[in-house]
Amino acid sequence: MANDDTDVLDTDTDAETGTDTETDDTAEEVSDDAAKDETGEQSGKAGSEAARYRRRLRETEAERDALRTQLAAQHESLLAGVIEPKLVRAAGFDPAEALDDNGVFDPDKAADLARRTNGELGLGPRRPLPVSVAGQSRDRDRGAPRRLAGAFSPENLHRG
Repeated sequence: MANDDTDVLDTDTDAETGTDTETDDTAEEVSDDAAKDETGEQSGKAGSEAARYRRRLRETEAERDALRTQLAAQHESLLAGVIEPKLVRAAGFDPAEALDDNGVFDPDKAADLARRTNGELGLGPRRPLPVSVAGQSRDRDRGAPRRLAGAFSPENLHRG
């Protein structure tokens, strides 16, 4: 009987060991699943955070490109006050040569660029703009009386 008791005890021990092992395996699987869920949540959070940063980056790049285009249009407009930018390009020069080291429009550099462009294209010096008041008397602009007799009328005596 002693042998039977030992066999039973060994079987119980094996059964207990097997059960304990199964419990340990199940606990490890549960902890692995929990770790995967936490990792999934973390990677989900990291993925959404990365997506948010990518979206902000795209918005910032679009804003930068719009500002760059707007600045180039302003530089073209300023240069157009001195010389037509398409003439500058036709002469083989870059309109950006009218900017200083900080990227600010420099009227002196623009005038030099205009002279070089005119020389390259053989356009000659730039003509001055016509005077809009040429041929008009100064008295008429001030509202002065047109005749000598009108100068002494009562309504014109109070003018200062």
